Amino acid sequence: MKMSDVQQLENNARNQKWDSVDRAIPRAVRKSEVISAAMVVWINDSDVNVRDLAGSVLEKAKLTQVQFRQVTPDLLRTISNDGNNYAGFRAACALAAHGYKAKEVLGVLRRFESDKDVGKIARKYLGSQ
Repeated sequence: MKMSDVQQLENNARNQKWDSVDRAIPRAVRKSEVISAAMVVWINDSDVNVRDLAGSVLEKAKLTQVQFRQVTPDLLRTISNDGNNYAGFRAACALAAHGYKAKEVLGVLRRFESDKDVGKIARKYLGSQ
């Protein structure tokens, strides 16, 4: 992806164009610049939609152990700060996807079990405990 593609993905998240974001993520997560943006910039963005994007990218990305250890504190902070919205949910999914299933992660996933939009995803991670 060109840098402009990274910016476009971020802009789509800021503008809540989730269909476009969802279509772009499978290809985007294979690009190091997208993973880097998610780990370093997006996860700490003031916009909750961009933090949501970061979690979504990090959930689907193949992270090295070093990358995962590096971003874990930021994902945990997102859960603490955004635990009752989708950014916190996506951070919990990112952690669970990489095998981190501490009580705070499971608590967020449980809160979303019956959510009409993401309940199926939450149940998937809870079922694989």
